[in-house]
This record gives sequence, structure tokens and C-alpha cells, in this order.
Amino acid sequence: MKLPKLPELRRLLRRPELVEGNSVELLPGGACFYPHMLDAIDTARTEVLVATYLWESDELGRKFVAALMRAARRDVAVRVIVDGVGSRGLTAADRRALERSGAEFAVYHPVNYPGAKLFRRLHKKLLLVDGTRAYVGGAGFADAWVATPPAGWWDLMVELRGPVLALLRQDFARDWRKTSSRTLPEIAEPARHGDEALMVLVSRYGRPQLRRQLVRRVLRARQSVDITAAYFVPGPGLRRALRRAARRGVRVRLLLPGARTDHFAVWSAGRRHYAKLLKLGVQIHEWQPGMLHAKYAVIDDDWGFVGSSNLDNWSLRSNAELDVTLRAGPALRALSARFALDLEETRCIDAERWRDRPLGLRIAETFFGWFDPLL
Repeated sequence: MKLPKLPELRRLLRRPELVEGNSVELLPGGACFYPHMLDAIDTARTEVLVATYLWESDELGRKFVAALMRAARRDVAVRVIVDGVGSRGLTAADRRALERSGAEFAVYHPVNYPGAKLFRRLHKKLLLVDGTRAYVGGAGFADAWVATPPAGWWDLMVELRGPVLALLRQDFARDWRKTSSRTLPEIAEPARHGDEALMVLVSRYGRPQLRRQLVRRVLRARQSVDITAAYFVPGPGLRRALRRAARRGVRVRLLLPGARTDHFAVWSAGRRHYAKLLKLGVQIHEWQPGMLHAKYAVIDDDWGFVGSSNLDNWSLRSNAELDVTLRAGPALRALSARFALDLEETRCIDAERWRDRPLGLRIAETFFGWFDPLL
């Protein structure tokens, strides 16, 4: 496959199309994906690009600081973009250490100046190495993702190879230019590496690409809709699509967080919608071992996505997000199997259990539901 030139790459980010010739490997859980990511940095030869929302200066976070410093010291071009809010846990000392090693560092929408865009955050999670390997999903760099239950956060990342990496790199180049006022040099075209057809969805303020695709796919679903969402406060369009699918006899299963959550208000506001969904036959399962932070879906064994987007208004309307869609093939089958495994770690919320929930939860659902559009 001949890779499109730069203007065509930019068009594909605005109006996404399938890119063929890629490979996808699912990496479930921090104990799985972090070793892959650290090894990719340690074996990098020319370039390491990082874009992330959350980065803490804890044991895991400093492992990535050290790995990036080692790469920079062996003359690998290291460029890092962090979000101005999510990266507050990364100390100034660690930032300076990265820069002294030769890494370039930029902050997306810093919050320490007047006019900061507080509600427009960089929520992407991307590690791109040598233009040949990329890691996309929901995880930042913090100990929470490697802690044991119930403290641990459960997440999913994917390793991608192939021509689709040119789009991921072009998206990083746009963010890099926005945050650092510098341009990214061109590199060799990524080679074909498999048979998976992928699509890159870049959602940002005013352009909710994932929401549009997801609603469209749910409305067209014939057999099954399986969605895993770390933060679930669906807008009216997605709520209607889910209800219509269930009414048509489509099996709709939602894998959502349980009581262990870092955003009680968001969790409560999302549960406000359970009653109408349950009434129409939507199956709702809440995660039990710890905190659920994964974001992925499979519809009709024909379409799915993995990425950074949450199903709440903040994520789908304001944040800069990065998701990758999959079509029918081995990777999508593996994603469907992953959903089945994750479902075993949940508790089903049936109508009787829902009616018997404590009064305190009912009050929280009503109260935080008033702020639904803001969450």
C-alpha cells in the first residue's frame, strides 16, 4: 500500500477512512502493557513520541521518566506532550531531568496563565516508537494501573504496527506544533505489517468523531452491542440508540464501573439512566475487583474500538481524544473474547437489585443527575 502524502494524511484525520495492512495485539492490564511499552522505549533507535493525560511521579511514573532519559542520552529524539491538568502529579524535578537528558517537553493547555482552557484537555494516550510501533488505549503512567485489587485500575492498551502509524504520527505532529510551536521532521513510511483494517478517530472540541461512529453503529446493530465504559454518562443520542437497539431485540450489554471509582459524581449521574435501559432489556454489569478504566466496544462482531474516549459529555464534547476502530478479523474476535472474560468479573444489575439499592445512592443519582450535561 502506498502511503498518502501529508495533505492526504491530514484529510484522513478530518474525514477518517480505513487503512489496511496493519497488525493489532491486545494488551490487557498494566502488568501486561507496561513491560511492552518500556521495552519499546529501551530498544528505540531514532524516535520516541509520548502524548498522555495522567502522569504521576510515583514508582511506575519514574520508570518511564528513566526509560525516556536513557533513550534521549543515546541520541534518540524524545518528544513528550502532557496535559496541563492530568500531569500535575509529575514533579518539576522529573520534568527538568527529562529536559536535561535531551528530551523535549511540552504542556497542553497549561493552567498557570489567564485564559487557560480548563475544560479542553488532552486525554489521549499514545506512545509511538521509531514510526514502527504504537501503543494506544486508556492508561496513563501511574502505580494505580499495576496495584493489586481492590486498589488497582483495570485497563486495556493495544500495540499497533503498519501504515496506520503514519496517521497517529501526523496527529501527534499537530499537537506538538500546537503545544511547542515546533514541527516534527518527516520519517520513512511505515511498512505493511498484517491484514487488519483500522481507522483513526481523533475527537476534539466540536468534532466528536467517536460519538458519531458509535451512535451510528449502535443504530445499525443487528445482533449484539457490547460496550465497556470507564465513565458512563451518555448523551441523549447514545441513550436513544441503545434503547432502540434493545427494543429491536439486539442483545445490549454494558460493562460499567462498580462502587470503586475515582469520580463518584460521574458514577452516580450515569446510574440515573439505568432504570430506562433495564426496562427495555439492556444488560448492565458493574465491575467488582477494583476500578474499571478501560474503554472499548464490539458491535455485531463487525466493528469495535479501543482508545481514550469515555462515554461522558466532558470526553465526547471537550477533550482531545484518540481512538482506533477495528473491523471484522482476528483482532476484533480477540476484543470480543476480552469482553467475555471481563464480564466474568462483574455483578449483573437486574431490575430487582436496582429497585432494592440504598436510599443514599438514590439521592446521589438524583442530585448529580442535575449536573449530567457538565459531566
